[in-house]
Amino acid sequence: MPVIRDTTTETDKDPNWALSMLAGIPSGIFKIFEGAATLGATLMDLGVDKDRAESVEQYFADINPFDELAASTGIGKITELIVNIGVPGGLAFKAASGLGKAALGASQAGKALSTGQKIRRFGQGALGAGAAEGVFVGNVEDAGTFGDFLGGPTEIERDTGDPGTELMNRLKFGIEGVAFTGAFGAAGKTISKMRQVRGTNKAKRGLEKGIDKLDSWLRANGVRPQEGFEIEMRKVGREAKDTNLAENAMRTVDKLADKIAKSYKNIATNKITLPAARAEIVEQMNDVLMSGSAKVEK
Repeated sequence: MPVIRDTTTETDKDPNWALSMLAGIPSGIFKIFEGAATLGATLMDLGVDKDRAESVEQYFADINPFDELAASTGIGKITELIVNIGVPGGLAFKAASGLGKAALGASQAGKALSTGQKIRRFGQGALGAGAAEGVFVGNVEDAGTFGDFLGGPTEIERDTGDPGTELMNRLKFGIEGVAFTGAFGAAGKTISKMRQVRGTNKAKRGLEKGIDKLDSWLRANGVRPQEGFEIEMRKVGREAKDTNLAENAMRTVDKLADKIAKSYKNIATNKITLPAARAEIVEQMNDVLMSGSAKVEK
């Protein structure tokens, strides 16, 4: 009886990461609706042992055709999570902060938003984004928190099946969302301010001075003016060029001295030693090269 061989390679069996990443996009959209529905079912389960939340999760697992492919690779899972919390979080931030409308209104009035107004509105946006992330995250236990890695109050409690614990886990997720939205936003604003401050010659005071100091750690010229840094670099380059020229000349002189010393030793047979002859020749060559009083123009 002939033996049928399995010619499928391990590479063929591996999931395609590109397809998994693409599947993560629609799967993440499914997770947005799953998160909202699961939260509602969890609230209804409080005090009543009905397991509505589990039924909702199973329903969405059955109707989501992209879930399995998205979960087959790490990049698929990351894409799914980014869509799941990024879309509602971004929309909530925009709606809660009102920065766009406020900036447009101020611009039309010929004014600019003050720093205090920007901070207040950004804080509102961060709270809105964090709340949205806590509400719409599909499965908070699968998503996890930084507290799971670092420990602390935001660490997720798993495998309890208690609606109160599920709600507390979502609250922890939302709190981290507020914190990290604020942190990422502050980092983005700082980088933007660095770009504005960098390369300008105007006097810097207060916050701009501090940002310029922080930016100096990332610049080749540090705290020095760009013009002075460029002059110094040209000087270093010219010195390196002259040093290289001198080193090449020294190697040429050394080769000539070795050649003359070997020829001299062949003539004088064993009456001299090569190192001593070479040292004497180099000394005499140096005297010749450094002697005289010729003028520069000659």
